[in-house]
Amino acid sequence: MPKLEGGGHLTVVPWYDRAGFAEICIAGPDDGCDYDRWRGQAMRAVEALLREGGAIEIVTVHPADYRAWLVLHAHLDSRASRQRFVCELAVS
Repeated sequence: MPKLEGGGHLTVVPWYDRAGFAEICIAGPDDGCDYDRWRGQAMRAVEALLREGGAIEIVTVHPADYRAWLVLHAHLDSRASRQRFVCELAVS
């Protein structure tokens, strides 16, 4: 979780469109490949963070960019790898 200049933390939220989500789910080992369920959970999490005054950055994940990043960094696809990927995008 990146730190903000004035202290505190920035929560980086990976975001997918329906097609990208389906592509990531097909390639990935994680369960829970229902876009509507994922989107609802993600929206509730974002709303809760905002209610608490948290700082967030939503980063759209494009499957082709993510796959290229995996190859470049020799990572396997996982939830942790996706989080690392969006954190790198957020700070660049």
